Amino acid sequence: MSDDKKHIVIRPLALCSEEDIRSYAEQQQFQIIPCNFCGSQNQLQRKKLKQMLRDWEDEHPGRSDIIMRSLQNVVPSHLANNNLFDYSIRKHNFRR
Repeated sequence: MSDDKKHIVIRPLALCSEEDIRSYAEQQQFQIIPCNFCGSQNQLQRKKLKQMLRDWEDEHPGRSDIIMRSLQNVVPSHLANNNLFDYSIRKHNFRR
């Protein structure tokens, strides 16, 4: 749901790996349309993050699945949102 509650965001391929999507597109002989949008330019953070995730997955197989599962099991009290919980150290006498 968008922040303004006017739209539902649907991402049907969010749980599919890019490799699986590419393989399926090749099997179906989909025409590939060159794109200059959506982070395809070289020096964007999206490319750096994508490489970081690939490196993590190479080092620790399954990490990408763990990250995706954590995005599906959101618990508001674990978000460190000061509007939901006062995390100030003094109020709760947390030890440093």
